[in-house]
Amino acid sequence: MMRSVFAIPAILATTSLFGLIVALTGEGWRDILGICALSLPLLAVARAWSKAAHTRGSMRTRESQRR
Repeated sequence: MMRSVFAIPAILATTSLFGLIVALTGEGWRDILGICALSLPLLAVARAWSKAAHTRGSMRTRESQRR
């Protein structure tokens, strides 16, 4: 159970570390690879915010229908 809880954060941390190392040690395509790797955590946060906003919106709709 603990492995499943920490799987996504561990993947995001590893990807971030990889992106930092690649972007700092290379030029050209390595910079692009680093930017892509560093954007994954940002995309994960955006997806979580979007999912939370959708959940809040559907809860408000249900509350207004009850009244």
